[in-house]
Amino acid sequence: MYDASAQQPSDRRYGLIRRREAEAEGYHLPIRKTPEKRTRIDDDLMLVLHGTTTPYASAGTATPPPSPVPVLHGRKIPKGGCTKEANDRIHAPFAYPEGSEIASLINSRANRESTQDARVRAVFARWSSCMKSSGFSYATPLDAMADHRFLGPAVSTLEKRTAVADVTCKESVQLPQVWLSVESEKQRPLIQQHGETLDKLYLMHQRKMKEVDDILATTAGR
Repeated sequence: MYDASAQQPSDRRYGLIRRREAEAEGYHLPIRKTPEKRTRIDDDLMLVLHGTTTPYASAGTATPPPSPVPVLHGRKIPKGGCTKEANDRIHAPFAYPEGSEIASLINSRANRESTQDARVRAVFARWSSCMKSSGFSYATPLDAMADHRFLGPAVSTLEKRTAVADVTCKESVQLPQVWLSVESEKQRPLIQQHGETLDKLYLMHQRKMKEVDDILATTAGR
């Protein structure tokens, strides 16, 4: 069963769908507590991450003379630091640009085509009628979410009322369920058409995750 109130990361693919978010923040993304930001990354951390304390030096500056291998607390820092090592061990060996491009294409194409489907257009119309009965005039849920009055930093009472009505109307006409069903239908033939490529992409992802697990297991054992 579709649960729009489930505690999951916000997903606005079909517009706002969680009543709790609508009541608290309108169309704004939920405010999440973030750890206190560092005002400056110290030289030791920069050295470990990049193998140098000046990784972002301008390319236009003169090439510095070769420096000795950096050492921190008695341990040599490999060239490029942890960032290069992570790329060499986790990203580069399992990168599959062709597969990623196909997956992205399927994602965007199916979504675009679904918005032109008669079934989705019909549920948009029912949602729009429901919103009108509450005093709000929008053709589609994405229009409501993009209302220029709601794009500033402050969350107004009007925004919250609109957002709550939006979610209520989506629930009443089952808009997310219909849209998801139609979009999934649009994806299936594309997935079948590119099955071999997507299988390879999935395999590379699994291999990458195994490499990450192996690295973490080795690190935990130290």
